[in-house]
Amino acid sequence: VITIGNHEFDFGPEALARYLETAGYPEATTPAIVASNIQPPAQHPLAAVGIQKTFILELENDLRLGFLGLLGEDAERVALYTDPVEITDRFEAATAAVQMLKDNGAEIIIGLTHAGVEEDRSLAAAVEGIDIIVGGHSHTALEEPVIVDDTIIVQAGSLLRYLGVLELAYNRTTGEGFGAKIKFVIADSNN
Repeated sequence: VITIGNHEFDFGPEALARYLETAGYPEATTPAIVASNIQPPAQHPLAAVGIQKTFILELENDLRLGFLGLLGEDAERVALYTDPVEITDRFEAATAAVQMLKDNGAEIIIGLTHAGVEEDRSLAAAVEGIDIIVGGHSHTALEEPVIVDDTIIVQAGSLLRYLGVLELAYNRTTGEGFGAKIKFVIADSNN
């Protein structure tokens, strides 16, 4: 599951739509693209490529992971060409997405953000129900998870230097997570 960042708009939303069409969307279903606060006009090509507000992935053990995706305030500010696409309030979009995911049976809710660590902290403090935030934009390689309230925040840096792996123990009976830890795998030809 992936989300959209500021550089996807470097050549405008029409170019992004063409890129996604060339990649096989909307027929392609993997990776799913979630963008909860990105709203293209109904007749815009970007509205027809299968971008979803939320996505649920059911694992082999029937655990249902719910995903939402957010473009952050700073990322929106530096995105070159977003018009006529509307970037809606990330807190409102996240709140609505969390509710939608819970209503559809998600047990663990994961926010994919392109916002930066500080905006991720603000999001975790403001929006209840996001269990994990996997963030980007600030290019930060967090060696330990950041915990805000009950939300685990992780980032694995940038430029494919690392593959971040989050190991999380989860009790399905109580709905509680415990024992989160991160490890980085050096992304090179040997791995």
